[in-house]
Amino acid sequence: MRTTFRTKVDRELFTDVNTGEILTDIEHKKITKTVLTKGDFYQVYTGYLAAWLGLKPAECVSVLSWLAANVDYGTNTLDLTKRKKEQMCKDLNISIASFYNYWKALKEATFTNEDGKEEYLISAERTFVSVNPKIAWKGSLSDLHSVSLSMSCRFVVRE
Repeated sequence: MRTTFRTKVDRELFTDVNTGEILTDIEHKKITKTVLTKGDFYQVYTGYLAAWLGLKPAECVSVLSWLAANVDYGTNTLDLTKRKKEQMCKDLNISIASFYNYWKALKEATFTNEDGKEEYLISAERTFVSVNPKIAWKGSLSDLHSVSLSMSCRFVVRE
């Protein structure tokens, strides 16, 4: 468990309207306490993904963000059924034809990892989609560790 504190300081100055002399200077401090447990999260830096990953068209980031938000907890996978594709298109206000254009670009998109090797942003087999946990993760930190290890051992040879 992690506890954070935020302090907000407001100052009120009461002055004499005739002379401008400060009569009273009151400082109010408001301290807000936030307690964080080993909670779950997912985080995607969507503002920079398109440029950093070279995603074109930039709308691919919206599809990637939707996938990251909707993957299963602890596995980063999603069964992208027809119904879920329709829901995604509705949520993102895109046509199914546009989705397939973005989908093709996302499946081919790679990034260079810390070892200088290329990794895919997503992997898809039939209707099952997996978002690379180095891009976005939804689950606990212990799950992330095991998924990262297994994903870093897999590779695809392209000709």
